[in-house]
Amino acid sequence: MPVTAEAPNTGNLTIGKGIVTFDRGNIDEYRDVGEVKEFEVTLEIDQLDHFTQRQGTREKDLSVVLERSGNARMIMEEWIPENMAIMFMGSVDMAALGGPTVTIMTEDAIEGRLKFAGAGDVGAKWNADLHRVRFIPSASINFISDEWGPLEVTGEILRNEDTGQFGTVQLTNMASIS
Repeated sequence: MPVTAEAPNTGNLTIGKGIVTFDRGNIDEYRDVGEVKEFEVTLEIDQLDHFTQRQGTREKDLSVVLERSGNARMIMEEWIPENMAIMFMGSVDMAALGGPTVTIMTEDAIEGRLKFAGAGDVGAKWNADLHRVRFIPSASINFISDEWGPLEVTGEILRNEDTGQFGTVQLTNMASIS
């Protein structure tokens, strides 16, 4: 079945696959980060609730949002210099004697723009554009293992001060409406 904007429709079920690109420094120079085992976005809302005190049983009569925030987490699998720089919060010297070198913790975090382009064969394909993400490592790096070596980082999704937005998601393969 084709992807539609209405449910129920089994064409809308999705097996997520896609390509993650990162623009370090928001200079419109996106680079493919390579294989990404997991890519997830978590949004968080902090609310202040009010309960009426006018009767025997307290009942919630108001809830206001105090904070909006989110995180983007990805597990990269390709140990290339730029991915290692995100993992080690560092800078890359591609011309270093002996080979590309990442200087560890030259940054407090790695900030930039993150894009995901849905590319799965099954179901809806969504693209995500996170306008401002501030990455820090969220797991250790294991240099000795019998498994594929993951590079796990988590980034705070921050509001872009120029646009006032956190980002967008867009459905890219919906059936045309005739």
